[in-house]
Amino acid sequence: RNPTRQDANPSSDGESSPVDSPQLSEISTRIAMRGGFLAKATLGSLKGGTLLNSRTRRRHTTFPLAISNTDEEKGKPLPNLSDQDQPPLWSEMLRRFQGDFDNYDQVVQDRKQGKLPREGGGHENIHCTLVPVEKNTRLAAFYFDGQPQAIYRFRYYVLEPVGASVQDEASALDIVTAVDTMLFTLHPELEKQLRLASMAPTEWPRIFRDFSVQGEDKPVPKTSILENCEVRWSYNL
Repeated sequence: RNPTRQDANPSSDGESSPVDSPQLSEISTRIAMRGGFLAKATLGSLKGGTLLNSRTRRRHTTFPLAISNTDEEKGKPLPNLSDQDQPPLWSEMLRRFQGDFDNYDQVVQDRKQGKLPREGGGHENIHCTLVPVEKNTRLAAFYFDGQPQAIYRFRYYVLEPVGASVQDEASALDIVTAVDTMLFTLHPELEKQLRLASMAPTEWPRIFRDFSVQGEDKPVPKTSILENCEVRWSYNL
C-alpha cells in the first residue's frame, strides 16, 4: 500500500511488517547503506546477484541481496553470485539488516509521472534508519522527506535463526536456511527519549540499554511484540 501521513501514529492498528515498508518491498528503491554502499539498480534490471526472499502472511516479495551488479567505485562488473556459493544467510542478514533505506528513486519516478502522494496515487518520501543494539537486534526509526529530526515512528527488530539459537557456534549458524524478524513497539517514555536524540543515532543503543521503568512488582518491559508482523527471510521460499 502507498504510505501516507495517516500512517504516522506509532500506536495505530494494522501495523505494517518490515517488508510492507517501501524501503524493502518496492523494487524501484534506492538503498543507501552506511559505509559507502549506494545502490541505484532496480530488481528488474539486475542480471546477476543473489536474491533474498522474504515472506509475511500477506505478501511474498523478493529483493536483491547483492543490490547492484557493478562496482560503482571501480566501474567493474561484480561476479555473478548465481555461479558461486551463496554467503551464509545468518551472517549476511546481520550485516545487511542495518544502515539507511529510502524510496527516493520511487518518489522521483512518481513525480515524473505527475503522481502526488496520497490521493494523487504516488508515494511519500520515507526513510528508515536501522541501528544495531545487540548482535541480533535493531532499533528502527522512520521519517518523512529526509528530516531525521521529525521521526514519526520507532520500532525494534529481533532477528532469530530458524532451527538454531543465537548462542550457537558459528559453524551451526552458517548452515541456517531461514531467519525470522520479529517486530516490537517501544515503551512510550523510551521512544520519547530516543526522539530527543533523533540527530544522534549512535546514542540510541545506549539510551535503549539504560532505560528502565519500575512497575509495582517488577520492571516494565521496554518493548511489546506486534503479533502477526513476523517476516521469514531465506534464499529459497
